[in-house]
Amino acid sequence: MALKFNGTEVTNLFINGVEQQSLQYNGTGYFGKRYSLTKNTSTGVTLTVTRTSSPNQRAVIGSISVGNTIYYGDVIKISVAAMTDYKNPKLYVDTGDGNGLIERSSPFTLTITNNVIYYGTAIVDNEWQTIWTGSQTFSSSGSFTVPGLESGGSIQVTANINFEEYYIESEESGYLGNTFSSGINRGALPTTIYGNLSSVTLSRNGSQIIFTFNEGEEYSKGFLIYEVPVTINITEVRRKA
Repeated sequence: MALKFNGTEVTNLFINGVEQQSLQYNGTGYFGKRYSLTKNTSTGVTLTVTRTSSPNQRAVIGSISVGNTIYYGDVIKISVAAMTDYKNPKLYVDTGDGNGLIERSSPFTLTITNNVIYYGTAIVDNEWQTIWTGSQTFSSSGSFTVPGLESGGSIQVTANINFEEYYIESEESGYLGNTFSSGINRGALPTTIYGNLSSVTLSRNGSQIIFTFNEGEEYSKGFLIYEVPVTINITEVRRKA
């Protein structure tokens, strides 16, 4: 229970004119001076604060938030982690020892003797990262859900398209002409891979690569030349935040 006087909780305690930081009786903590926990503006990070132990029986062990009461003698652990699209997280903590905000290793553990101020930073991850490699082949318009591809950012794709041409004289007469391939190496989306008359467009929707087969035709020298994309083979997907 909390230390109270005339039904009012004691938040400052003086004995013989000397301020007390804590008060214990028979090994139980009844009073711990209150201190503030303040988080300054942080960028690109998630910060976690945990109270791992306390001499004050009122203190709840576990996760604590800014605005929660911390007490003299509490053991506090502060951790930092980079958010999606950020890297190189750094943690800064002012323990109230007069040295101000100093970069600390994460997780950082301290025993409370004063007010605590902390914040974290991270930098935007602007480097291309290979999200997926392999081989996925499709024979018509559709989509490919890329494992591990997060929303946002820019996308590059490596893919190859096989095309076929057909020479048609009439409804009953025609034959296969040229077969060929065309591709892109780490091409940024959206993009289009062209044959001679047909093409495949590629775009991105969340974690999916969308591909659309576009047929084409023309008349030449008495023939209808009809060209189609036959297959698309995707071998690599890269992402940059």
